Parts: sequence; C-alpha cells; structure tokens
Amino acid sequence: MNQPQDPLRGESVELVPLRAAEHADALFDATPADTFRWFLSRPKEWTRESFREWIGMRAGADRSRMFVVVERASGRVVGSTSYLDIDDANRSVEIGSTWYTPPARGTRVNPECKLLLLRHAFEAMGRLRVTLKTDARNLRSQRAIAGVGAIREGTLRAHRVMDDGTARDTVYFSVTLPDWARVRKLLEARLRAPEMPPSFAVRPAGASDVPSVLPHVEAICEMHRAMDPQRFTFRPNIVEMYAKWLPERAADPRSVFLVAQSPEGETVGYLVGTVEPEVPIYWTPESGWIHDLFVLPQWRKHGVAKALVSAAVERFTALGVERIRLETAAPNDGARAFFASCGFRPGTTEMLLMLRGDALVTDAGG
Repeated sequence: MNQPQDPLRGESVELVPLRAAEHADALFDATPADTFRWFLSRPKEWTRESFREWIGMRAGADRSRMFVVVERASGRVVGSTSYLDIDDANRSVEIGSTWYTPPARGTRVNPECKLLLLRHAFEAMGRLRVTLKTDARNLRSQRAIAGVGAIREGTLRAHRVMDDGTARDTVYFSVTLPDWARVRKLLEARLRAPEMPPSFAVRPAGASDVPSVLPHVEAICEMHRAMDPQRFTFRPNIVEMYAKWLPERAADPRSVFLVAQSPEGETVGYLVGTVEPEVPIYWTPESGWIHDLFVLPQWRKHGVAKALVSAAVERFTALGVERIRLETAAPNDGARAFFASCGFRPGTTEMLLMLRGDALVTDAGG
C-alpha cells in the first residue's frame, strides 16, 4: 500500500530505494566492519562479495523496502534504513535495519531519516502503528529510538537466536497514529535547531525564569509518560503546579534551581533540587534531591547537562549535605549512563505493582 518507489527527500538527506547492483559497493565502503554486531541478519563474512550477496537478498525480500541514505550536498552514501514487516492487513510497518557511517552518527541524519519514514508511513501508507526494535544490549540504538519520541513497550526475553547461538533479548518501541503529531513536532524542532549550538552559561534561576522553564517541564513530563505511562501519572494541571512551585524553589535558600542559557538568552536546560530529610534509621540526616534535569534535544551532547549537575553538586556541598540522590526511569538507559559519568552509582531499585484494573499483571497470567 503506497510503498515509496521514488526517493523520500528531506533538506539534507534523501532515502533512495536500494538497487543492489547500483548501491552495494558505495554502501560497503561507507559501512564499518563492526556495524552488524547486534543485527539479526548480517553478511556471512566481511568481504565485498559477501556484502553484495547479503544486500541482494535483503533488497529482494518480501514485505520490506530497503533504502540507502544519501547526503544531498555531497551525493555520498552515508548509511541505510528499511521498512520491514509491511503488514497491510493490520496497517502496520517496522522501521529497522538502520546504520550510518560514523561521521553521520549523532547528527541530523537520523532524526531526518526517521521523520521521512514516519511521515510516509502515517500520511501516505495509512499506517496505524510503526514498530522499532533493537537488541537489549545495544544501548546506543535504544537512546536513539527513545530520542525520536517512540514509546518503549517492553522486552521480549530470549526472543531470537543469534548467529553465535546466543539468545537475544529484544526491546520493542512503537509510534502509533495518536503519537504521530507529538513525534513529528519533536523531530521538526530538532531539525530546525543548529547542529553545533554556541556557548552557554549556567546560573541560579529566579522567578522571572519560570515562564521559560515551563515548556521544558511539559516536555520532561511527556518524555516520562512515553517511557512508562503507569509509573508517571502526572496531574492534569502539572504545569500550573510548577508555575507555583518553582518560584518557591528560587526563593528557598535550601533549594537548587538552575538554568542554562544560550548567548541569545534562550533557556536550553534546567535543574531543580531540594534538601530533604532522611528516615531516622539512617546516620545521614538529610540528602540533596535532584528532582528534574532537562536539556533541549538539540543542545544535548554539548556539556549542558554535565554543567548543570556540576553546579548543583557545588551548591549542595555548600549547603552541607553529604549525599545527593535522584531517580531515573527504568527504560532510560541514557540517563543512567550519564549520571554514572558524573559519579553517581545505583543505590536502590524501585519496584512497582499496579493495583487497578487491567494494569495488574502476574506471572500466573501466562
């Protein structure tokens, strides 16, 4: 149903339906040998001939459509991506078998490819669901999929047997038709932003900063809802509540409220924390709590989050607390890796049991 025969063109890349005889060599030259470590399907050996054979089989597979990713400015092939499991009866499709040459990773290439594929899937193919999945060990892929706004659905354990005989756990994400407007807005915002943000400054926030922080509050709540809608059941008026709570944090000498700003005065991230008492059984009487840390997607990987955490650590130290605590969502592997890089370590594991209606699931249910 309306599978693309012509290229899907964006501003900086285009997705060209793969023609094995024409594209195999250029794609091989753009592909590092270790690319397929987590893939279910891969060339039998790393030679040009074996790669051509593998590409030829994939190009001719039923219910799939393979693309090469071409950088429009240079005409170079910088990767590949595919529609898989095209299911017209159930109006679903998978986006997968995606890889990029190392210089293209972490740039606008992946968000633009995902925007092109998702837009065609929902608006031309009439899909109700787009699936994305990856090996549970592939944290980079999980971060990239979460970064485009897909909702993590769960992990299928021992889902597929790899070439080496090991059983792979597979993490599933999806974007459904009701999600599409939100995801499209997120991806378009990322593509409008400059690839290399300019310098920024971190400073204590005041009440006058609250209006510029509230859109970030809405974004971080939406991100957590997407990760686990049962765990993160925010009040409908959460933004209005923050509009009252944040000025109190700015005025409280025992709270930490920081913003990161661009030279143009745009608020590109924020952190808010408080000093909280511990239960009496602990020798340490109180801890610093980081409640929120958020950075605009286009400003990530440029040191903004680390600068906010560093400033918070300095502030909490000055307040005399002996430790800082925080929570991250279970699916948020990227957050755990980031906080570990800042010196945090796992302390406890939160367990959750829902007691209402269909949310209660037990092993006995099969």
